[in-house]
Amino acid sequence: MNEHTLKSIPNLALFQRVTCQVLNQLQHYFPTPCDVSATQLGQQMIDELNLVNLLPLDLAIEISAVISWLEKAELIWVGGHELNDFFDVTLSKYTLSLLIDECSGVRLSEQLYKAQTDDEQHTIIKKLLL
Repeated sequence: MNEHTLKSIPNLALFQRVTCQVLNQLQHYFPTPCDVSATQLGQQMIDELNLVNLLPLDLAIEISAVISWLEKAELIWVGGHELNDFFDVTLSKYTLSLLIDECSGVRLSEQLYKAQTDDEQHTIIKKLLL
């Protein structure tokens, strides 16, 4: 990852953004497994954050690391992966139970869908990891 990226997206902010995007995608397709491309997610981030002079591949390695961490933490299930592509990915039963559980009258899945700011994403991540 080039120096500009490190200054533009701190690691924790990248983790939060990727986690929310991946979980939103998996929730949308649930229970059908879907494929997740770290390179495509990188392109989305570049477009959303208006990062100039940055290629999707620059972010793909870090995004892949986040997805691998989510799998090891048992928040998602991954059927397999090759380079920056993850296949047959779906929510774990633990994550699904958290997303459909109500907290203060609002489902975490609704909060996840609406989370746009770093603070909102941070709140979701904390609830998932507790």
